[in-house]
Amino acid sequence: MSSPQPIADNTQESLDVCMRALSVIFQPGEIVWITEAVYEDNGPTWRVTLLCPGERGGWACRRYHYDIPSGTLYFAGATPVGEDELAAVRRSGRRL
Repeated sequence: MSSPQPIADNTQESLDVCMRALSVIFQPGEIVWITEAVYEDNGPTWRVTLLCPGERGGWACRRYHYDIPSGTLYFAGATPVGEDELAAVRRSGRRL
């Protein structure tokens, strides 16, 4: 008799797909921190916020929405980030 295989968590699977889609946006080795990843079941979507090098130097907070049913990643805007916020994210954030 074989033991039952664990059923994969669809929410975790969709987050993994979202993170792979985000990772191709950046150059290999580029420093990017994940500051927020929130699942919203009304879409269903993932709302993800990243801290990464800005387009004009410095650092920026970029927001993305990943639509799970369509597998589409949407850019939702960016704002510059100061040194204090950068330091806080470096201490507590996780890398993409």
